[in-house]
Amino acid sequence: MNSTQTHTPGKPLGLVYPALLGAGLALACALVLRAAEPAVGVQGTVVSYDHIEDPSQLLERSRFEVVVDRDRYAINVTDENLTDWVVSDGRVSYMINDFALHLRHVPNPAASPLLAKVWYGPQVLTFRPFAGVLWLALTPYPSRIQREAGPAPPWPAFWMFALNESFAHALRWTNVAFLAGPADRRLVQSLDWIWSASALDTLVARNRKTTLHYWHVDPQQTKIKEARRTLIRDGLDGTVAARYRVLQTTNYGGVEWPLEFRFETLSEGKVTMTWLGQVHALGLTQPLVIPPSVSRALSVDDHRFTDEAVRLSNIKYYLTNSPWPGTNDPALRQLFEAERTRALLAQPRLGPGGRLAFAIAVILLTALSFPVLVLKWGRPGNKANHSENNQHIQR
Repeated sequence: MNSTQTHTPGKPLGLVYPALLGAGLALACALVLRAAEPAVGVQGTVVSYDHIEDPSQLLERSRFEVVVDRDRYAINVTDENLTDWVVSDGRVSYMINDFALHLRHVPNPAASPLLAKVWYGPQVLTFRPFAGVLWLALTPYPSRIQREAGPAPPWPAFWMFALNESFAHALRWTNVAFLAGPADRRLVQSLDWIWSASALDTLVARNRKTTLHYWHVDPQQTKIKEARRTLIRDGLDGTVAARYRVLQTTNYGGVEWPLEFRFETLSEGKVTMTWLGQVHALGLTQPLVIPPSVSRALSVDDHRFTDEAVRLSNIKYYLTNSPWPGTNDPALRQLFEAERTRALLAQPRLGPGGRLAFAIAVILLTALSFPVLVLKWGRPGNKANHSENNQHIQR
């Protein structure tokens, strides 16, 4: 059998291998440089205004610190009531709420347990939108999400209660523009959220990847269907629900960073809420450690442990020391199996056995109720009333 070897005409075959070796070395150097990139810390303030009540009235002011460390980020937002702390490596995210500032009347508020959530995915869905605004403005994940999901990816609204609010998922990004910087590090310059009934079509599938929503408790998807009908009926499909704009920038480390930014929510074309962010400091900081280490007791809702078949959305446990346990931790696996068994036993049985039990229950209830009905209708007053009713119907 004859064999043939081909190469690019005019290019000696002996030069191909050094070229490949050079390309490999260049790639390795790029990966080394990428791993050696220092973490960047950003500090500033975010203020919010409620335009429905009073457009000029400051609603809330918070201090923030954001750390971007390659594929990891941390967001710390503190106001006079509490601190929200979110850290993520893009695969697993941890959110910790510290209410010590709010509990000044407690003898030792710093000893109060922290509330925590764990879930899969890089997104920030909290009870307060401050962390979501900072995630949008200062982390590179919106750029990465758009590259993976396309030009108009469906993405939940962090300013709504996205855990079980169907309208929080009926949204898409559009008119997205990015600031200057490497493709995997560039930040958002401007972006609009539009209402999108079709975004709900992929919600259940997306839920399986993020494990933070409760849609499997609604197997008939009644809330999702109702949200779709409402958007179409009210003519909201395709209209702008929120928008983000960078107002001032600076260049640091080859990346263009926002110095001032604004996020707004809208209703019927009118602004309802505004968040204004200002950066006061920007520089190098310490690398992030994930999972986070904590020194106080934690009450954890861990959404990495789910079972759609039995509608189990998370497991709850207390964490009193670090490091944070992984999903293969024997104690967590045992707790998950126990919760899954408990959820399975609590499920209504709709199969043949359940139908037979229901039929027997109906027969027994009828048998027990019949003597009571006979006694009731056998009374003279009831007979007279029954006769009068029949006469009235016959007329």
